[in-house]
Amino acid sequence: QGVRRVGVMKPFASGCRREREGLVSEDAEALAHFADCRQPLDTINPVRFVPPLSPAAAAEQTGVAIPWDEVWRSLGLLDAASDVLLVEGAGGIMVPLDPERPTLTVLDFAAAIGFPVLVVARSVLGTLNHTTMTVRLLREAGLRVAGVVMNSYDADPAKQQDPSV
Repeated sequence: QGVRRVGVMKPFASGCRREREGLVSEDAEALAHFADCRQPLDTINPVRFVPPLSPAAAAEQTGVAIPWDEVWRSLGLLDAASDVLLVEGAGGIMVPLDPERPTLTVLDFAAAIGFPVLVVARSVLGTLNHTTMTVRLLREAGLRVAGVVMNSYDADPAKQQDPSV
């Protein structure tokens, strides 16, 4: 089947650092690096904020409108240039994205794209409940859940601080 071109996108990022060229998301840099995605970071991550808040709260605090045309343009470019495209969310499926449309969430964005969803969950107390609710909402929105990944799980019982995992 050969080598596949893996594209990555983090449409919305907060908690970015300032550099000479502008705001940079560590998450977007890591995605690009590990996927060997050669697209520019501005395409991979079209919406960036310094405040470590939801995209809607960061946009409201900074007075910057969400540039939806840039988000959709970047998605189209990355999708066309890739055999496989991974789109990373922002904080969780119920995180608000736009102060001008306060009910618009990551879930709505995922539903608009229609890609299968891989849920990444923390291995802490409450994970079963949180993950089950996330999967239920994704399915109710008509999205296919491709799987669940437990992040930061340490199988060594001596290192577990949470006895529920």
